[in-house]
Amino acid sequence: MFEENDLLKILINYNFSNLYRGEKNVSSFLEEHFNQYICDIKWGLKGNNKHIAQFILNDISKDFDKLVSLEKNIIDIIKTFEDGHLKKAYDEAFKFFDNNKDLFLVKTFDDQTRHYFARVRYGEFKSDDKKELFHIPRNKSGLIGAYRYSVAGFPCLYLANDLELSWYECNMPKTFSYCYMKIADTQKLKLINFVERPMDFFSGNIVNLLNAMSRKQEDIINIIKREIKNYIITYPLVASCSLIVKDRNQKYIAEYIVPQLLMQWIREKDEYDGVIYKSSLNSNLNKGMGAFNIALPVKEFREDGLCENLTKKLLISDINYIDTVKYFEEKKRELIKEILDLKNEIWLFMIHSKCKKDCLSQMIDICDYIYLTYTALIENKYTNSELIFNFINCLDSYIFMFKVNEDLFIQKMLITDGLVQEITTDFEKEKIHEIFNKFLKLTDMVVKRNQGFYITHNIPSVENFSNI
Repeated sequence: MFEENDLLKILINYNFSNLYRGEKNVSSFLEEHFNQYICDIKWGLKGNNKHIAQFILNDISKDFDKLVSLEKNIIDIIKTFEDGHLKKAYDEAFKFFDNNKDLFLVKTFDDQTRHYFARVRYGEFKSDDKKELFHIPRNKSGLIGAYRYSVAGFPCLYLANDLELSWYECNMPKTFSYCYMKIADTQKLKLINFVERPMDFFSGNIVNLLNAMSRKQEDIINIIKREIKNYIITYPLVASCSLIVKDRNQKYIAEYIVPQLLMQWIREKDEYDGVIYKSSLNSNLNKGMGAFNIALPVKEFREDGLCENLTKKLLISDINYIDTVKYFEEKKRELIKEILDLKNEIWLFMIHSKCKKDCLSQMIDICDYIYLTYTALIENKYTNSELIFNFINCLDSYIFMFKVNEDLFIQKMLITDGLVQEITTDFEKEKIHEIFNKFLKLTDMVVKRNQGFYITHNIPSVENFSNI
């Protein structure tokens, strides 16, 4: 589909993975990025687009000025903010959001969607004290820092659709409490949708469009046509809210200018409850999980300092507590010992058998890497959780290479010509197959891609959902 459509080939390159500003300020980086985007879209509309109906291309071309205007307005707002004219920037931003709100893609969750959202907090909290895992109350505003969709001192409830992502977003604490939340009966969350990515979005919508056209379903055709056009036009807004943070430890994070302005607008309006968005912390994690976050601002306080709106809309489970080191030790220590035993078995076989050694040496290296990495986890001898997480993903890629090339690797171990060395015997061939299969089975049980600590499997379930 994409190979025969110039516009789609362009759009899949704008997948939000390259939004790192480096040494440039935010406005300069985005201005260059948006100008290139506009040029690319203009060229794509004139190219060969076999699977995109001409009426959609015409519709996008007709509203192309909206894209140009939207991009310019965003840059002007950011420049005003960067120049220190904060009130003017807020006023311009609110006017901009009011004028363009009909273009936003929307995602709605209700009590029938059966979605569970995870919430993680560092430390140990009582199972029945559910307020502790809601947003920070008003009387503790001094504890609230600035995040992508919230300003310092003002609470916002952040949730994720996956416990491990929620844990990762909290900087991967070694001990933490967690709960789940779901939509209360008859309630719903209406969210501005920043979670869509071009490959999945356009693949799904183009297929649905072709089906609707074949059945002459005009109402569905119009909905899809509007969604596609609005996705393209609002890309600059989504991109400006999805910048990869240069340094999360800075007191002021320029990448948060537009998302914080947007969230302040949402807070003061009735149209939306919040934003659904992809995490920008680790693209591999997001791809592996199909993960997303939700940010829900507090709109009206109750007497206890919690949000009147959110406490009505969300049910909260009991709280559970995890010590990742202890949990990991219980689940993995025996497997790690088996990995060490396997390493020794491979080593002895390599010394005493007639075979080529390179692949067996690589398997021994992998066993060493696994043993050292997971022993560090079990014994709590690590300081950088993110480094451990990414190294485990690298290990998984290394092991996957063995898995998909099993016959090739086994063949490379065999000596078949007998010119220099003795030929590998049938017994040794069987042993090579046995060791290789054992290696794949054991490593698969230990190393899990995008599940560095494997905390989301077999953890205690949470129950007793209720309002607070």
